Amino acid sequence: MRIITWNCNQSFKKKCDLILSFVPDIIVIQESEKFEQVDLDRLKRRPTQYFWCGDKVKKGISVFNFSITHTLTELECDLTNNNRWVLPFKLEGDTFNFNLFAVWAMNHRGGNSVLDKVRPIYRTFQGFSNLLSHPTVIVGDFNNHTFWDNEFKTHLGSFSDILSMFREYQIHSSYHEYNQLQFGAENQHTLSFRKNLNAPYHIDYCFCSKTLLDNLKSIVIEKREEWIKSSDHVPLIMDL
Repeated sequence: MRIITWNCNQSFKKKCDLILSFVPDIIVIQESEKFEQVDLDRLKRRPTQYFWCGDKVKKGISVFNFSITHTLTELECDLTNNNRWVLPFKLEGDTFNFNLFAVWAMNHRGGNSVLDKVRPIYRTFQGFSNLLSHPTVIVGDFNNHTFWDNEFKTHLGSFSDILSMFREYQIHSSYHEYNQLQFGAENQHTLSFRKNLNAPYHIDYCFCSKTLLDNLKSIVIEKREEWIKSSDHVPLIMDL
């Protein structure tokens, strides 16, 4: 199963062929406009399922399922400011069965007030703790890294706090596990801040339960210089 996450920097309709060329099963697209039925019909590969959520029709989070052997079922979620935007699903099929969380973290780096910091994401996954004990994949743009932990000296909910919570459920970053790297030692990055190749950050992730990491075939971060015209982010491509 191939799962891709990419913050497309808006106007995904004009860029979708770039991602479809990878023949994905599931794609999670941040900053995507809402696709209408006519838009889905025009795609070179028509999804079997499509989900979207956002405040503005031109900028939200899209989830496309192209698999013919696996289905996504939306799980109940209170999409308040605390959960913007974390979309929970149950994926079921012939080969895999796991919970899938599609993430576009709206912390202060994602547009929310400084007072919110990253705590909403921490609180969100605390609320999903009953699901995290089952096989889980969490993919998306977290707008965060341990690099910024010092911003939260007096707040519970730093990125390291999130990682610690995930580790309690044996959920780990597929990129870091596959490459045997600690956070902060990344040699590939997912964001060129303001499209500046000299301002790299690693803020997009594919997290997986240990049981799923045992089936990890590869995790690829595309080259920033090859995607800079399309977005400030690059796709992460995970094969299970």
